[in-house]
Amino acid sequence: MNNIQVLRKAAGLTQSALADAAGMNIRQIQKLESGEIQIDNITLRNGLRLADALGVNPYDLITIDRSR
Repeated sequence: MNNIQVLRKAAGLTQSALADAAGMNIRQIQKLESGEIQIDNITLRNGLRLADALGVNPYDLITIDRSR
């Protein structure tokens, strides 16, 4: 699991609910969680919206997960 997926599950959100809360397309959330796109390749606006929707500090989104 990557950071987005861990944070989403901790927040008790589905991918759809997260996408709605962040004002993003569900496909973007799916791609972020699968690793198809990296968090550093999304816009700052989307990163901040995602952090707000998850209730976390934006830095929590970019913490490197070395277990993968």
